[in-house]
Amino acid sequence: MDGDGRHDDGDWVLPCAALADVTLALVGNIGSGKSATANSILGKETFPSELSYSGVTLTCQKRSRTLHDGCATRTLNVIDTPGLFEVDTTPENVHTEIARCLDMTKDGIHVILMVFSATCRFSREDEKTVESIKLLLGDKVLDHMILVFTHGDIVGEEISWKKKLSDSAPAYLTC
Repeated sequence: MDGDGRHDDGDWVLPCAALADVTLALVGNIGSGKSATANSILGKETFPSELSYSGVTLTCQKRSRTLHDGCATRTLNVIDTPGLFEVDTTPENVHTEIARCLDMTKDGIHVILMVFSATCRFSREDEKTVESIKLLLGDKVLDHMILVFTHGDIVGEEISWKKKLSDSAPAYLTC
């Protein structure tokens, strides 16, 4: 290779680089599928996930995976949080635990995944979940929030899912 980044045959060579880390945090109500979604994102079972009447995740937990794209690498950090409005603890304890997520990252959280189960109707508790996250992390959090609906396989075909969402979704989901 010569001094301008080309091989002797004239082809350009891009240097290998580490891309910036990306951190996702999953939030939502108990039983919405946060841990299972986190496991899907990471591509392996790293968080305990089970059907249960009580919360399985009681503290914020972070797991990471290094992704390789050619010679570039990036670390994906996924933070699983306890369910909001968990019955076995106080709202203050849950809020403190979720706020602790910010301390788990060096560059902050890039995306909040708000997890809802597609099998349930939207309730006032779901609306309170969104409001709680806004209170904890500020109104700007909505600019970095993605809604994730789990259990879509139970809801049915894509057309009925779109109809369900467009016909009966509350205003705070259609903005």
